[in-house]
Amino acid sequence: MAIIQSRNGLFPTQYTSDLLLFGSGNGFPNSFGRNIFAGSAGLGLLIAAAGLAVGAAPRRVGAVIGGAMVLFGLVLVATFRSSGNVLAARPSSSAVLVAVGLALAVGLSGP
Repeated sequence: MAIIQSRNGLFPTQYTSDLLLFGSGNGFPNSFGRNIFAGSAGLGLLIAAAGLAVGAAPRRVGAVIGGAMVLFGLVLVATFRSSGNVLAARPSSSAVLVAVGLALAVGLSGP
Protein backbone atom coordinates (compact mmCIF):
# COMPACT_ATOMS: atom_id res chain seq x y z
CA MET A 1 0.00 0.00 0.00
CA ALA A 2 2.82 2.42 0.83
CA ILE A 3 4.38 1.97 -2.61
CA ILE A 4 1.16 1.90 -4.59
CA GLN A 5 -0.23 5.00 -2.88
CA SER A 6 3.05 6.96 -2.92
CA ARG A 7 1.76 9.43 -5.54
CA ASN A 8 -1.00 10.45 -3.17
CA GLY A 9 1.29 11.50 -0.33
CA LEU A 10 1.74 10.32 3.23
CA PHE A 11 -1.31 11.94 4.82
CA PRO A 12 -4.05 12.69 2.27
CA THR A 13 -7.56 13.17 3.56
CA GLN A 14 -9.36 12.43 0.29
CA TYR A 15 -9.57 9.25 -1.73
CA THR A 16 -7.83 9.46 -5.08
CA SER A 17 -7.57 7.21 -8.09
CA ASP A 18 -3.95 8.09 -8.86
CA LEU A 19 -2.12 4.81 -8.26
CA LEU A 20 1.53 4.13 -9.00
CA LEU A 21 1.29 0.54 -10.22
CA PHE A 22 -2.18 0.35 -11.70
CA GLY A 23 -2.62 3.74 -13.43
CA SER A 24 -5.79 5.74 -13.26
CA GLY A 25 -7.96 4.15 -15.95
CA ASN A 26 -11.01 1.98 -15.38
CA GLY A 27 -11.33 -1.78 -15.31
CA PHE A 28 -9.05 -4.55 -14.17
CA PRO A 29 -6.50 -4.25 -12.60
CA ASN A 30 -7.06 -0.56 -11.92
CA SER A 31 -10.35 -0.81 -10.00
CA PHE A 32 -9.05 -3.91 -8.26
CA GLY A 33 -5.91 -2.07 -7.16
CA ARG A 34 -7.84 0.93 -5.89
CA ASN A 35 -10.19 -1.26 -3.87
CA ILE A 36 -7.60 -3.65 -2.42
CA PHE A 37 -4.93 -1.06 -1.66
CA ALA A 38 -7.26 1.76 -0.58
CA GLY A 39 -5.62 4.17 1.81
CA SER A 40 -2.48 6.28 1.78
CA ALA A 41 1.26 5.79 1.87
CA GLY A 42 1.16 6.74 5.57
CA LEU A 43 -1.44 4.07 6.28
CA GLY A 44 0.66 1.53 4.37
CA LEU A 45 3.69 2.38 6.51
CA LEU A 46 1.57 2.10 9.66
CA ILE A 47 0.34 -1.36 8.64
CA ALA A 48 3.93 -2.42 7.83
CA ALA A 49 5.08 -1.20 11.26
CA ALA A 50 2.22 -3.15 12.86
CA GLY A 51 3.37 -6.30 11.09
CA LEU A 52 6.92 -5.78 12.32
CA ALA A 53 5.66 -5.21 15.86
CA VAL A 54 3.90 -8.58 15.84
CA GLY A 55 7.21 -10.33 15.16
CA ALA A 56 9.60 -8.17 17.15
CA ALA A 57 7.87 -6.44 20.06
CA PRO A 58 8.18 -8.01 23.51
CA ARG A 59 4.79 -9.07 24.86
CA ARG A 60 4.46 -6.27 27.40
CA VAL A 61 5.32 -3.60 24.83
CA GLY A 62 3.22 -5.39 22.21
CA ALA A 63 0.19 -5.20 24.48
CA VAL A 64 0.52 -1.42 24.79
CA ILE A 65 1.13 -0.97 21.05
CA GLY A 66 -1.77 -3.31 20.31
CA GLY A 67 -4.17 -1.39 22.52
CA ALA A 68 -3.22 1.87 20.84
CA MET A 69 -3.67 0.29 17.40
CA VAL A 70 -7.12 -0.99 18.29
CA LEU A 71 -8.18 2.46 19.46
CA PHE A 72 -6.72 4.16 16.38
CA GLY A 73 -8.34 1.61 14.05
CA LEU A 74 -11.71 2.18 15.72
CA VAL A 75 -11.28 5.96 15.32
CA LEU A 76 -10.56 5.42 11.61
CA VAL A 77 -13.73 3.33 11.25
CA ALA A 78 -15.79 5.90 13.17
CA THR A 79 -14.51 8.81 11.07
CA PHE A 80 -15.07 7.07 7.72
CA ARG A 81 -16.84 9.26 5.18
CA SER A 82 -17.34 8.62 1.48
CA SER A 83 -15.23 11.69 0.69
CA GLY A 84 -12.27 10.68 2.88
CA ASN A 85 -10.80 10.80 6.37
CA VAL A 86 -7.44 10.87 8.11
CA LEU A 87 -4.93 8.73 6.16
CA ALA A 88 -7.65 8.13 3.54
CA ALA A 89 -8.42 4.90 5.38
CA ARG A 90 -11.36 2.80 4.31
CA PRO A 91 -13.05 0.44 6.78
CA SER A 92 -11.23 -2.63 5.41
CA SER A 93 -7.80 -1.10 6.02
CA SER A 94 -8.91 0.10 9.44
CA ALA A 95 -10.10 -3.41 10.27
CA VAL A 96 -6.62 -4.74 9.48
CA LEU A 97 -5.19 -2.37 12.10
CA VAL A 98 -7.82 -3.45 14.65
CA ALA A 99 -7.13 -7.15 13.99
CA VAL A 100 -3.35 -6.80 14.30
CA GLY A 101 -3.80 -4.61 17.36
CA LEU A 102 -5.97 -7.27 19.00
CA ALA A 103 -3.36 -9.92 18.24
CA LEU A 104 -0.71 -7.76 19.90
CA ALA A 105 -2.92 -6.87 22.85
CA VAL A 106 -3.63 -10.49 23.74
CA GLY A 107 0.04 -11.44 23.63
CA LEU A 108 0.55 -12.96 20.19
CA SER A 109 3.70 -10.92 19.60
CA GLY A 110 7.34 -11.98 19.47
CA PRO A 111 9.76 -12.68 22.33
